[in-house]
Amino acid sequence: MNNTEIAQAIEPFEEGLSKAFPLAWDNVIRTVPQLGNPTKIERANCMHRAIRNVLQPICEDFSPILEFVEEPDGQGKDYIIINPKESDSLALCWGRHGDGQIRRCPTVRNQYIYDQGLLFPLEDESSSPRITATIGYDVADDFTEGGKPCWWMQRLVLIRERHRCSEFIKTICYYEKPEVEEIAVDDYNLQIREKQSRKIKEITDLIRKKIG
Repeated sequence: MNNTEIAQAIEPFEEGLSKAFPLAWDNVIRTVPQLGNPTKIERANCMHRAIRNVLQPICEDFSPILEFVEEPDGQGKDYIIINPKESDSLALCWGRHGDGQIRRCPTVRNQYIYDQGLLFPLEDESSSPRITATIGYDVADDFTEGGKPCWWMQRLVLIRERHRCSEFIKTICYYEKPEVEEIAVDDYNLQIREKQSRKIKEITDLIRKKIG
């Protein structure tokens, strides 16, 4: 599967992904008043969890076209399997993109992704490795002022991860800098749940129209 074919496999889901990632990002932002500002590593972990919570129910709605794979803590990684009708399946990962790359732990499986563009199964050795691509999110204004986060999601890109510098395929979406919003601590949990449920339904409806 070449880069053009990867882009074609992603295309029906691009608009949905471009809405899912900001929803997850907003959920992370809304935890700051209660939990405090995270470090960059903590924020990446929070964002990973938030994306997982948004994408899992979407994938369940579109199984077997979309399959969400959640591997054991400390042993693997989370990713989506896209099963196009007329081409090979694709493993779609995600992570923060910056300086032309996504920083990963130097595991053997990540080395295979860098060298061969393939994700090997964690436990089932009889399964074939999958072609792998990654959704990267860029962060802008990565600082705080007066204890408040200024950072925001600037764009989504589709890449193939490589050593030192990733192979760029395309930009999926650019975002405008959002207005600063004061968040009340007492009701932020309820706001998150209600907004997430509403947005996930909108995203699934959008994807359903795209794939017919």
